[in-house]
Amino acid sequence: MLLFGFCLALACQWPSHQPLVPRAPMRAAPFAWRLPWSSTARASARQQLPASGLTALEPQMGWAEVASPQPDWQEQLAGIIAMRRARDAPVDWSGTESIAARSGPSGGLQEQRMRFRALMGAMLSSQTRDPVTYAAVERLEVATARHGGLAPTSLLEALTEPDLAALLKPVSFAARKAKYLRGAAEQLLARHGGDVPRSADEFLELPGVGPKMMTLLMQVCWGQVVGICVDTHVHRIANRLGWARTWSHGASPRTGRPASQRPERTRVELERWLPRELWQPINPLLVGFGQQRCTALRPACSGCSIRGLCPSAGDGVPPAALDRAAGAGRPA
Repeated sequence: MLLFGFCLALACQWPSHQPLVPRAPMRAAPFAWRLPWSSTARASARQQLPASGLTALEPQMGWAEVASPQPDWQEQLAGIIAMRRARDAPVDWSGTESIAARSGPSGGLQEQRMRFRALMGAMLSSQTRDPVTYAAVERLEVATARHGGLAPTSLLEALTEPDLAALLKPVSFAARKAKYLRGAAEQLLARHGGDVPRSADEFLELPGVGPKMMTLLMQVCWGQVVGICVDTHVHRIANRLGWARTWSHGASPRTGRPASQRPERTRVELERWLPRELWQPINPLLVGFGQQRCTALRPACSGCSIRGLCPSAGDGVPPAALDRAAGAGRPA
């Protein structure tokens, strides 16, 4: 396999400790789902992201022996990195890392607040667009300001469950998530001294937190890479590229509806072969790619630089493209 150097620009790095965007007033909340701040502010936020952590990655010696199901995976990855170099996807300025960094200067209680904001953002993000999630966390900050800012105690003191549910809208499943948020805050105070858990198992004990969310939070809160965070974008793109063979095809025999997708199966497959040093950056990289180009319904294949390397490239909707890539033997 041809090995070549390429620059791995992390899609989500730790932002600077300056506030990224102005706080939205409460009266603007009903409209915050559109764009919580201007394009100029978003560009400024991206420019403040420091070059911390990995900024360049050379293929390692052992990569040539990686038992990947896709022999062109390095070339595919290099092409995606090049297309994502601008870091201008929603995940780059309103993802969980940005939500956490908005808490202010590092050190002591500020770091604890950062972790709690990350937890709130991750719990709200399920089936919700990143800008909507970010705006909701900002509204939580405003609502808890008189009680000392967003923290477990202030959240419980400032907002009843119905008030919290109303404040979260238009976040999806707002009522259920309001219950989860209050339950998590109570559990943090009772078991963890008001801070987020330090272990993966303890994160999974929080209401509404599953494996994907736990993996992301361990990375953002504690800098520990315990696995690959696979959301709907990573699941879809990994299958389109041939990195995994876990896409559920056809319809459920019981309901007649499209078969349910299982991103957890994709995580297991990717962790079998993807080099560990890529486990953390692969999520923001592919999420942004999925938000901007390799979208769910109408992927922009015509202008994609890796079109010639993608077995699913075409003009059809994802199920048709994935069926073409599936070939014989892919599980239904």
